[in-house]
Amino acid sequence: MEHVFIGKMSGLTHKVSIIGMGFVGLTTAAVFAKKGALVYGVDSDENKIDIIRKGRAPFFEPKLDALVKRAVAQKRLVPTSSIAEAIDNSDLTFICVGTPMNSDGSVNLDYVARVSLQIGQVIKDSRKYHVFCVKSTVPPGTTGNVVTKNIEAGSNKQRSTDFGIAMTPEFLREGSAVEDSLNPHIIVIGTGDKKVDSRVHSFFRNLYGPRTKILKTNIVTAELIKYSNNSFLATKISFINTIANVCNKIPGADVDIIAGAIGTDPRIGSQFLSAGPGYGGSCFPKDVSGFIQFCKTLGLDPTLLEATDRVNKLQAQAVIDLVKHGLGPISGKSITVLGTSFKKNTDDIRESVSIRVIDKLLELGAIVRIHDPMAMDNTRTVFGNKIEYPASLANALKNTDCVVLMTDWDDYRVITEKMIRKFTSKCAVIDTKRFLQVKETADIKYLAIGKTKATLSSH
Repeated sequence: MEHVFIGKMSGLTHKVSIIGMGFVGLTTAAVFAKKGALVYGVDSDENKIDIIRKGRAPFFEPKLDALVKRAVAQKRLVPTSSIAEAIDNSDLTFICVGTPMNSDGSVNLDYVARVSLQIGQVIKDSRKYHVFCVKSTVPPGTTGNVVTKNIEAGSNKQRSTDFGIAMTPEFLREGSAVEDSLNPHIIVIGTGDKKVDSRVHSFFRNLYGPRTKILKTNIVTAELIKYSNNSFLATKISFINTIANVCNKIPGADVDIIAGAIGTDPRIGSQFLSAGPGYGGSCFPKDVSGFIQFCKTLGLDPTLLEATDRVNKLQAQAVIDLVKHGLGPISGKSITVLGTSFKKNTDDIRESVSIRVIDKLLELGAIVRIHDPMAMDNTRTVFGNKIEYPASLANALKNTDCVVLMTDWDDYRVITEKMIRKFTSKCAVIDTKRFLQVKETADIKYLAIGKTKATLSSH
């Protein structure tokens, strides 16, 4: 197959391969293609590759479908299940495979190790110098002790002499990944090799232009930057959730006003100070947990990280406590959970607090129904027929005893006390995001995380 010549990169064409067509890999591939690169996208899942060949993303991410469709149609994104084909037709390879969490909280590096060995076998007989960049989130030392050693073992070649290695962590947010990839706040390049540094830097500078900040460092520091970044953001979330729980014990206290005030302090900043049911998804929970376990291997006591993790895990119970406060005994009651994705604008339910809340409600004997604009099918794979899946928001609200808003989808902005009264006679509303435009009435009790009704003494 012939492909259009895209451009130059210090004497090399913009030909790259990306191994792993998950959230990070496919988003990166589609954006690189949009910016002018010729990208080979690799995944061992033939079904996923077939979906991408048809110009679709195998998961929901805003704006990604359109990018994939265009890239495939223009032959700038070539989906394949062959690592050999991808490496043979590229000069730079990004490793974007998953690093899930083990049962003990440590990082599972099986995919990284396996792909590294496969790469070594592919380049064994090649005379071409190739650069491999790790984008997967891995504990410090992994790029050198696992990726490099496995490539060397599989190829009988030597790093620096025969191939290059770098660490280029990603900073994508689910729901905003395309925008984050198109306009990164920073690009980190970790390598101790001048030749590798030159090639990787030239690629990114040509792709993103002179205004994008590029930070150069060594490999272990680049690995540590990603863990530090996610752990700090998770800590901010657990901190403001702690303040929200304090507010729930003090009449008249409002966590949003507190967050707005402290967020004006330039030393703190306003982002990630939105209190709620806790963080979830494929990054923060596993990265905090993985960082905790990594610190322990160094003989350190990661007290702050453990507190961040513990606060987050307890936040699901804070939601249940509000349900009990608003509803009384839960057994036999019909409870509607709005939003099961861990955040809006994604269908990802991995480590979603909603899933833990539903589990607890079922344990307490509730009749649970759920609604989510994008994550219904994914939720069904977890709960099967244990819960109900109304086809519409109206059906989800019909005759419910309690509404629990977990994810602040824009679809739920229409919910008011008048709308609720159309479908049920008496109801408790638990707003974990302080998002709903619901006023308390004689028949509707409204409770929110981090915000309580004022009393005369609180004025």
